[in-house]
Amino acid sequence: MTVEEVRRLATETWSDWPFTHLEGFSDAGWDYQVFVVDDEWLLRVPRTAAARTDLGWEMRMLDRLAPRLPLRVPQYVRHARWGGVYRRLAGEGGRALGADAGRPVGQFLAALHATRPPGSRLERRQRAWRHRFDRLARRLEHVVWPQLGMAGAARARAWYATAQARWGVTGPAVTLIHGDLAPQHLLAVAGEVVAVIDFGDMTWGDPMLDFAGLGVMGPAARAAYPGPVDEAAVVFYERLAPLYDLLRDLERGDAARGLGARLAAWSETLG
Repeated sequence: MTVEEVRRLATETWSDWPFTHLEGFSDAGWDYQVFVVDDEWLLRVPRTAAARTDLGWEMRMLDRLAPRLPLRVPQYVRHARWGGVYRRLAGEGGRALGADAGRPVGQFLAALHATRPPGSRLERRQRAWRHRFDRLARRLEHVVWPQLGMAGAARARAWYATAQARWGVTGPAVTLIHGDLAPQHLLAVAGEVVAVIDFGDMTWGDPMLDFAGLGVMGPAARAAYPGPVDEAAVVFYERLAPLYDLLRDLERGDAARGLGARLAAWSETLG
C-alpha cells in the first residue's frame, strides 16, 4: 500500500486517532509494510492474506505473553484486519551487540518457550513441524542439491536426513517460538537488550531454532537458558539459514550472480 492509502484507511478505521504525520519505515520486511506515525507509533500492514491471519494471531498472543516476558515486546493498542498499531519501543537495532548481550535473550527465550501447546494438540504440532521440514527437503532435492554435483548432493542429502532422523517419528519437542530471532530484531539501550520485535514468524516449533540466528550472542544466551540446549539442532538450523536465500533466488531465477561462491561457502559448513 502507498502512504496515502494507509493514511486513508487509518483515518477511516480509527476516526478517534488524531495523528498528524505518517511515513514509511525503512526496515519493512517481506511479509509486512511498516509505517511510523507521529514518531511515536508503528503501524504494521500485512502484504498477503496469510500475513493478515498471522498478524491477528500475533496481536492476541502478545497481549497474553507481554506480562510474563522479561523483555518488552510490541503490545497492540489498535487492531484491524488490515493492520495493527503499537507504541514504538525504545532502543536501537542490535546488529552490533557484543557477546555478553545474549544473557537477557536467553532469559527471554526461557519465558517464551515455557508456553506449550495443550496436550491434546502437542502431537499434531510436532507432526506439523516435521512435515514442514519434509516439504523443505523436497524443495532442496529439486532445486538446490542438483547445483552441488553428485558428490556434493549426496553429502548434503545425508546431512539433512541425519538431522531429521534425530527427531524420531513425531518430531522435536514443540513450544511457542519467535521463529526469526536475530540481532536486527532486538532493541538495545547502552548495549543492553531491552526489547524484542518482529513476531511475524511466531509459531509452535522447535525452541532450538530461536538460538540459531543470534551470532556472537548465542553462547551467552544458551548459558542463561535454564532448559536443555541441543547444540546439534542449533547447528542444523544455523546451516539451514543460507539455504532459504538460495532457494528463493533459484526458484525466482535470479541467482546467477555469485551462485557458485555461495554454494561453495555453504558446502564448507558441512565439514
